[in-house]
Amino acid sequence: MKPAFYGDRTLVVREGEPISEILFVLQGKLWTYSSSRARIDDSNGENVHLGEGTIIGKELVCWIQAQPHSFTLPISNRTIQTLKHVEAIAITAYDLKDVFINKPEPLEISPKSLLKKCNLSGCFRSCFREKL
Repeated sequence: MKPAFYGDRTLVVREGEPISEILFVLQGKLWTYSSSRARIDDSNGENVHLGEGTIIGKELVCWIQAQPHSFTLPISNRTIQTLKHVEAIAITAYDLKDVFINKPEPLEISPKSLLKKCNLSGCFRSCFREKL
């Protein structure tokens, strides 16, 4: 785990590019959109505002579970950009894969179980309480 900081109007994830990390957003505002008008978060491709407590890159959990020995990262179907300064905790795809390989018990794909598996401390869990 490492801290991640993004300035105003910074691209975090670009549609069509590999998802290389999972981010637990602690502070800031972001928005997500898709140029292909693909369905995103039940909004039919429209702009969606994100903020504190958002987990970006949850697709990595499915990727690891489906292809634990693959080195080909999943591709993002949306662009995520900051609106205001964002502070987050980042876990790279390969570090996350190590967590899953070293603790191979089955995992329900939910923010709560992911936080538990990654051993995030109580102060971080409180930021994500409403998402759990």
